[in-house]
Amino acid sequence: MGNELLRELLQATLATSAAIVLLQLLRKTLRQRFGARLAYQAWLLVPVAMIAVWLPAKSAPLQAGAGNALVQLGEAAIASNVEAAVSIEWRGLMVAAWLAGALLALAWFGTRQRRFMRQLERRRDRAFDTVEGQGPALVGLWRPRIVLPEDFRERYTRGERRLVLAHEIAHLRAGDIHAQAFATALRCLFWFNPLVHFAAAQFRFDQELACDATVLEKFPRGRARYGSAMLKTQLAVFGLPVGCHWQSSHPLKERIEMLKQPLPARTRRLAGSMLVATIIGCATWAAWAAQPAAAAPAAPKSVAAKSVAAKSDAPFLTRITENDSLPPPHYPEGFLTVSGNVEIELSVDAKGNVKDVKVLKADPAGVFEQATIDAAMKWKVTPPMKNGVPVAGRYRTTVEFRPDDAPPADK
Repeated sequence: MGNELLRELLQATLATSAAIVLLQLLRKTLRQRFGARLAYQAWLLVPVAMIAVWLPAKSAPLQAGAGNALVQLGEAAIASNVEAAVSIEWRGLMVAAWLAGALLALAWFGTRQRRFMRQLERRRDRAFDTVEGQGPALVGLWRPRIVLPEDFRERYTRGERRLVLAHEIAHLRAGDIHAQAFATALRCLFWFNPLVHFAAAQFRFDQELACDATVLEKFPRGRARYGSAMLKTQLAVFGLPVGCHWQSSHPLKERIEMLKQPLPARTRRLAGSMLVATIIGCATWAAWAAQPAAAAPAAPKSVAAKSVAAKSDAPFLTRITENDSLPPPHYPEGFLTVSGNVEIELSVDAKGNVKDVKVLKADPAGVFEQATIDAAMKWKVTPPMKNGVPVAGRYRTTVEFRPDDAPPADK
């Protein structure tokens, strides 16, 4: 369990980091060429790349004309050696450290969120709440509410108030509050990765620029008033983990500069959407294809096995009968000229199904173990008998790999 969790976490970390680096190279160009909303939509690449590496990996192809199938076990052999070098205790400590960090990050973000929410003055009779010295903002994951500063009417002119409210409503309609919640969840999950925390600030900035573009499309003559409203906005003392607000980490100068640029035409936005979709599709496929290939089903073949004497209180099978089903192991690709053997102990139920496989010894180490386990888990044997009744038991055997049994490498 610990091995699988650490492996999946490492793959997701590499995928999200690569996606973030790619976006940093592209986001400014996308914003200038196709508009701020396209640059914001491109951030979809990060969660999609993460999900891609968690999808089932592709299967290794069967060797044409070979008596059995080959499996690409280079990565598996390396992983086996790495896992052997890291003790079970250390793996447990690594998982515990990751979990503790994620919970601490969640507690920290939760504390910041509650600190802001306690400052709000609830206005049940109106569609917005108020807060002293901060805002405007949009808060509330389940029931989003607009938060305005107490001096909202005094600080802004009538036209500016209309634009500020349009900005927060645009956040609400776009579902940006939920996107922020997901970004915060990723920061908790990958708390150890500084790239994720850096990307969260960039993501929020692109979100604000996309919202600005939406407002300016609706109010094309309100650019001057919109810039004035930005300058009058009281910048937040601290950022909300889950909320859409005009915080001090936003490069205000760059936002105002963006107001001077014309919005891209519809055809350019369409071309940009197609480009972003292509980038996301190609990067996602690359992340999925980079996974180690899963084993393909093996073709039936007799297994060279011999019984090994053992002493145990649990009943042992003493022989393999002709009625037993023993699909063979795959001969690892790249090791076709290597001979070896793997000594294993099987745990079988009363129906003869293999429930567990334990590797006792392997020579050479880190080459044939996984192939043997994969094959043995598919075996079905005659269970041992006790007082004339089939019972669960164990069986020890040595699976041998001989180069003359391996399929030709050129087929």
